[in-house]
Parts: sequence; structure tokens; C-alpha cells
Amino acid sequence: MYDIHFIQQALIDKGVQRVHIYRDKELKFSCPLDHEDENPSAYLIFDKEFFKCFSCGKVLSLEYFLRKMRIKSTLSEKFLKSKKHMTVDINSFSSRPERKPKSNFNQGLHKFNNAGDYRLHPDVVGYLEMRLGKGFKLPPFVSVRKDDERDSILYRGKEDLITEKFPPRMTIRFVNYGDNCLMHHLTEPVDDLVVVEGFFDYLKVYQVYPNVCALMTTSLSGEKLRQLESISKDRVHLFMDNDKGGRSAEANLQKRLIAIRRRPSTIEYQRKELTDPCAMSYNDLHEHLKELLNDQAVLCNPRGEA
Repeated sequence: MYDIHFIQQALIDKGVQRVHIYRDKELKFSCPLDHEDENPSAYLIFDKEFFKCFSCGKVLSLEYFLRKMRIKSTLSEKFLKSKKHMTVDINSFSSRPERKPKSNFNQGLHKFNNAGDYRLHPDVVGYLEMRLGKGFKLPPFVSVRKDDERDSILYRGKEDLITEKFPPRMTIRFVNYGDNCLMHHLTEPVDDLVVVEGFFDYLKVYQVYPNVCALMTTSLSGEKLRQLESISKDRVHLFMDNDKGGRSAEANLQKRLIAIRRRPSTIEYQRKELTDPCAMSYNDLHEHLKELLNDQAVLCNPRGEA
């Protein structure tokens, strides 16, 4: 019942930046909810009728978001006019059987399987070494490939798959094919699980501590929550980015964890200039983690760093 073109124009009229139609059924734009969003991170999902921002983690019903933005009329004039002249009860028609939507993961997996090994591309190897250091190791079940046709890098985890625009001098654009899944490699629950926001945070922490997973956002609900419950036994340590979005999400994440009987804790940054786990040295990561973890045997200094 919502007119996507009408709402697109209404958001533009309200001063919302970079509003465009995404995948013919969603609106993507810079989040207008009291935080800076340089890259458009907010979506209106019309078929499920909700708003979600992958930067601040806020999730609202579509109706509430439109009311909050003071957008009153959301029905197209064409729809309203056609409804006035209807003389047949449209509910009397037998509905077609629902078609199960194709899995985003399967679509991404098809692209992944047709891509080449990243080790055959020196530019990709150099990029990953720049982000993770030489001699980095990938977690089990995590693979990296290069798609020449789309000029992108694809990363696959146990249940998630993402692609990143490449070369890195271009604007980085991540596409998540995981259908609301965690990026992880764990096959059994662990006592101390470290949870980070992004993919490179996940890879960086893995070099020091193997029991880590990534939310790929700042939200935790539904399938993600079920998966996290299946790979954690007791303590869950939140290692969010050191920004407004990461900090504002922590209280909500802790409530979610308590609801599934996990003991949450927050890893506090020891210095203000540290922005996220991926930006830390391995020495910094070691210092931030060593006081929290019960099992010191699995905490290591990679590549001989002290």
C-alpha cells in the first residue's frame, strides 16, 4: 500500500540525503536519526514494513518512522482513485500460493564459486596484508575470492557471505548476502566469546584470539541471536567500535544477551584515539583482551609480537 516513489520524494523534501530506490523494493538513504552517516546506511524495507539503520543499529516499524518524519500521506493517488471505484471485494479473490524468495546467500554463493582465488591477485594480497599484516591467517571456513567481472572481493564465513568493492581507492561498498547471519567459523559453543561489529574487526581479533564472531551491524536479534546462543556457553564480551553508534548499541546488546542467559561484558578502550579493533596493533588487542578471558591458553601474540 506504500508508494515508494512518493516516500522517496517526501524524504528528499525533508532534507534527507542520498535517497534512492534499492533493488526495486527498498529505499536506501543517509540515516536522519541524530548521528552522522557519511555512507548511506539506512533502509526502508517495504515488503516487511520496517526501517533499519546499519550504522546506529536503530530498528523501527515503517509506520512509526514515517510518523516520526512527519510524512502523513503514504498512499499513491493512483491507488486511492482506483480503490474508490472498486465494486468487487478484492479479498474474495483466491490468493496465489506464496513463492519462497530466493536466498541471498545462495545468490552470493553462485558469485563466490565463479570467482578466483585471491592469492592469484597481488593487489588483493597487498590490500589484505595492509589491513591485517603480513602472514595473517584466515579462520576455518573463511575464504576470500576475487571477482574480476564485478571488480570486487568476496568473503565467505560459515553462514555468511559479503562482497566488497575493489580496488580500495574507490568508495568501499559492502553487500551482505547472509540473510541476517553472524560472520563466524565456530562449530561448537565456547566459554568466552568476543563479539565485534565488522568483518575486518573479526579477522584482526582472530589473529590474537580465535573465539570471535562479527555482527556485521550493531544489532542482534532473530536468527543472529539464535546463532550466537549456539556458539556461546557463558560469557560474551562486546568489542564494539569506539564511536557513537557502537557505544549506543551496547546497552541494547547486553539486554539481548541477558535474555538468553549469557553474561555480557563490554571491552573498554584504554585510549581515546583507538577507533575500532581493526585499527589496533596486535599488542593493543592483546592488552585489551588478556584481563577478560578465562582461558589464557588460547590468547596468543601472532608473528612473535611481544
